[in-house]
Amino acid sequence: MEEDSAEKLPEDKQNFVDTVVESILKNDTNTEKNLYEYGCEYYAYEECDHLFEIAKNRVHSKNESKVIGQFNTIKVHKCIPAIEVAHLCKNESFPVPQELDIPIGFGVFWEIIVPLVIDAAEMVGCKYVYLFAADRTDGQREDIDRKLVSYYKNHFKFTECKETVKFIKPEYDNYCYGLIQEVAELKTNREAIWTEFSDISM
Repeated sequence: MEEDSAEKLPEDKQNFVDTVVESILKNDTNTEKNLYEYGCEYYAYEECDHLFEIAKNRVHSKNESKVIGQFNTIKVHKCIPAIEVAHLCKNESFPVPQELDIPIGFGVFWEIIVPLVIDAAEMVGCKYVYLFAADRTDGQREDIDRKLVSYYKNHFKFTECKETVKFIKPEYDNYCYGLIQEVAELKTNREAIWTEFSDISM
């Protein structure tokens, strides 16, 4: 999900937009006029117009919710379809065959999950595949390299999210670390990772 432009505002501008929204909803034209004059003086004309535009868009969203009778919707700039890979882990009691010469999660992901994701994405149109890494490494310290996150980045080719993109994360995945990968890159990454793995194995 790509976040709404108003959410990226500094606190003072966000508060200003909230106040403008409130005055428009109350149809308080005097307050709205005073806010515009204040905004032009404090932020300059172009920035004030921009903030008022954000406020009007938010008012439009609220009015739209009233018209259609649906209030449990969060309106954002753009929603990006994606496929979540959930529970990507091995059961501790699973007996790994001794003759298996590759990590089981590595093989399952690239040879079972990835082909399924590619096929599904071609039918329903998804841009990303993503997961939440249940990394137990202490994430409070920036100097610590998260082991599971690093593993997913290096061996499964997942990456950090862009600043403009936000995950929708359920409580079940609290304290898990979100990573994404473009579906369009899966085929290339799959070929590259097996080449890397064969070089390491040799």
